[in-house]
Amino acid sequence: MRTLKKPTLILGAGVQASGKATVLHGIAKRTQDAVVLNRDTIINSFIWERRNQERVTLAPYLPENGTIWTRRSEHYSRRVCLQSLHCLLMVGMDLLAQGKHALLEGGYTKEIEWGYVEHVVAPALKARFGDSVNLKVVFATAPKEVIQARIQARREPHDIDALKDGWNEFWARERTAPTNLGNLPSIIVHTDKEIDWENLLAFLEE
Repeated sequence: MRTLKKPTLILGAGVQASGKATVLHGIAKRTQDAVVLNRDTIINSFIWERRNQERVTLAPYLPENGTIWTRRSEHYSRRVCLQSLHCLLMVGMDLLAQGKHALLEGGYTKEIEWGYVEHVVAPALKARFGDSVNLKVVFATAPKEVIQARIQARREPHDIDALKDGWNEFWARERTAPTNLGNLPSIIVHTDKEIDWENLLAFLEE
């Protein structure tokens, strides 16, 4: 088990089925005090909306008494998409405050391109922790044909949603690697090959 010098926020980035979960859980397995948080878990709770029932009995709490919105809905775009990223960061920072390493599986491909790490994540960490924590980006990737095969094999609801307009539209929205990734404390992990865990953990210890 590795011990990192400071509590570390690790952003697990990459498109759907790029291997983010494999990489992050592999890091957690090999690193003391590491916790993986998955944005999809947050999204799946937020896209559930209770029906118009007064909260005076147990009924509104039951999953079957609610509506599940898709990720193409206005509910998702207005009330879930950005809020789930914000929630993920807030919970991650609470883990850092407890001396844990927070591994956030959030995707982040477009957000990195737009400057989310430099202008949102890094300032939030600086304001709360000063220089007492580290920030790293682990970008998982694989050839397009591998990612497409993984998506077709697992058939998750959000994968089906993402592919309603076809593969060309999917790849037009997604990026195999943001152009500014090299400006961040980052490493690219090719998940179609055997992962060099020693090299990856050494990067996190820097």
